[in-house]
Amino acid sequence: MIKKSIVWATCALFFQFQSQVIGQDSLTVEVMKSSAYLFNIENGQFNGAGAAMLETAIANAHVTMVGNSLNSKLDLDFANALFSVLNSNKYNKMILEIGGISGPIINKLIQKPEIVKELNQLNKQYGWQRNGSKMTPIPNLSYKGSAELIKNAAENKWSLFAVGIESWASYKMLVDELFVRLPKKEQKASLELYKNVLTFLEDSYQAVAAINLENLALFMATLQNSKLFISFLDRMEAYAGNQELIYHFRKSLDYWGYYAEGNAYAKNNISIRESSVRLAKSLKATSIDFEKDKFFIKMGITHLSKGIAPNGFYGVGSMMTEMAKYHGNHSSLSIGVIPRYYEIDGTLKDHLVESDLYFMGLFKEIIPLGKKEEWLLLDLRSFNEKHIYGGSIVSERLRRLISAYDLIVIPKTDRKAIINQ
Repeated sequence: MIKKSIVWATCALFFQFQSQVIGQDSLTVEVMKSSAYLFNIENGQFNGAGAAMLETAIANAHVTMVGNSLNSKLDLDFANALFSVLNSNKYNKMILEIGGISGPIINKLIQKPEIVKELNQLNKQYGWQRNGSKMTPIPNLSYKGSAELIKNAAENKWSLFAVGIESWASYKMLVDELFVRLPKKEQKASLELYKNVLTFLEDSYQAVAAINLENLALFMATLQNSKLFISFLDRMEAYAGNQELIYHFRKSLDYWGYYAEGNAYAKNNISIRESSVRLAKSLKATSIDFEKDKFFIKMGITHLSKGIAPNGFYGVGSMMTEMAKYHGNHSSLSIGVIPRYYEIDGTLKDHLVESDLYFMGLFKEIIPLGKKEEWLLLDLRSFNEKHIYGGSIVSERLRRLISAYDLIVIPKTDRKAIINQ
């Protein structure tokens, strides 16, 4: 009799709970529209309701992070419009996803008067094409928009920090950088080896029939199995001034080897760890003062989520969010830029319907908010308290998204960025 009472009581509680859940509000796209604001960018300036909210959020933060996707023209338009807002709010540090050898190269170039032209020359000297795809030595600085961003930073005396992995398309540039750092006597002794390695790399790039994983795997295997190439790296490493650069070179080889193999965990482990460790070293070396220094960070979107990233690691976004709190309880702002509509070869595409961007699954529930003709800003900050802690029904994917980013920007119809050449 007691057992039957317990069973009936349990059933009653279950149905009571179920009826309560059914009665709860669900956090849907329709509900989220109340926190979505439209804006536009005209002549490099923001305007509209979304722009006012964005500018206020930036003014109240010490760290503003923009997670982007590569090859987007509008992503760069957004970053350049954002720069004037950041600069007027006394931001003075820029952190970009570029390699540990490319970083010093760029910091040399920004001392010159015409940085856009210098980056153009870099693309011409080391870039190459295959089946319509242009490969450049520093992918995140390949475009006219990114060159303008670097120009703005240089003209306004911002400091530039590089955190990223060297591209596999950069190796001829890296070999040149290693060689010019040698003392003159060692350059003379290594000249023949240096020339042979450049010829070997040129031949290896020429052998890449198309830009795909299969050909990348063949390219990486060719380098890793080349006694000539390995002996060059070993010889360059013998000079103390090159040892840190060789470290970054080898990390790049490891990363792209894992990438070609499809070993996502190993490649992401290298990328996340190297970015975080290098940023920490740079901040320490430059004696950063969080009371007066304000940071703009532009990296791939998976790096800049708060807390654990979609790839399962704690990245730069998590690190800088916590550092801002630690140094005087300053606020950080994490912005994800998510494409919906884009034009390719005159045809309108929709990421909601078809997408080869691996991270798009996390944003699938909010992508329908995107507009063809206007930019959209979605403020996620209000949903944490109102919906997650307020008892609404929230999917696990949307719950993760709300905890990972403060604002989401969905550009209007996008297109591929223009190479600076």
